[in-house]
Amino acid sequence: MKKYLAYFSGFVALVPSIVYASATAVSVPNHSKWQSISQLAANILRLLVIVSGASFFVFFAIGGLQYLYSAGDPAQVQKAKGTLVWSIVGFVVVVIGYVALNWISKFFGYSI
Repeated sequence: MKKYLAYFSGFVALVPSIVYASATAVSVPNHSKWQSISQLAANILRLLVIVSGASFFVFFAIGGLQYLYSAGDPAQVQKAKGTLVWSIVGFVVVVIGYVALNWISKFFGYSI
């Protein structure tokens, strides 16, 4: 109960500053890196490739550790092999998709 009371009192203490912060007008310059929808799509695509690459390494490491700790149990070995294979398949699909989109975009004159 004390935990909830602490959260509530912290929230109540911040409410006046939140209200006053929204009352002031601040001009923020636009320093975004995209100027059109195609630039936004390119940035999102780059972010997705980075996230998928990071998830590939995480799942590949998990599969490797599962294989290492399987201790010869056939069910655990199959599970580890499945994790390794599907992480590689997912990464290959992402790379092929990225290369295909780059090729198509250059063919039509866009830059991704």
